[in-house]
Amino acid sequence: MNITYEKTSYKGVGLLNEDAVIFRPQANLYGVVDGVSSLVPYRNAKEETGGFIAANLVKTHFESFSVPDSRTLLDRMVEANDRLREQMVLEQIDLEKKAELWGAAAAVVRVQADGVAFIQTGDCMILAVYDDEVRPLTRRQVSQLEAPAFAMWQEGVTGGLKTQKELHDTVIDTARADRA
Repeated sequence: MNITYEKTSYKGVGLLNEDAVIFRPQANLYGVVDGVSSLVPYRNAKEETGGFIAANLVKTHFESFSVPDSRTLLDRMVEANDRLREQMVLEQIDLEKKAELWGAAAAVVRVQADGVAFIQTGDCMILAVYDDEVRPLTRRQVSQLEAPAFAMWQEGVTGGLKTQKELHDTVIDTARADRA
């Protein structure tokens, strides 16, 4: 089996790149994390957004896999989620207010001798790339939630809205409802 590894990440429109790449070849572990900032503006003392903190916390947690490690990817994801919750408590985020929460979507793959184990959350995708085809192994878990906001966003663009703020203001109520 010939496995090729490449990693690339591009910063989006936000202040920081809220994406992270998990790259731990010693444990045959690879993945991507897409940080999700709160709907309420947040920055810590280092000017890091919640999405940046969440993505890098999940990345660091998965990259701490020891070799060998008997824990499953699900065990690791639950642990990362617990650590993210602890970090929000330390930063005095009100966990009862969904619009204040940070999060992360992730897709993580662990290559094993007898196959591949993977875990996926949110809209991160895992694709198997073969010589002659690309096969999706997962589906976007949030597409039904995002569809109304994307439709409103498109209507705004078609209707002449041009700035990120104008478009944001158009969908913010729908985004808050999704978070709740």
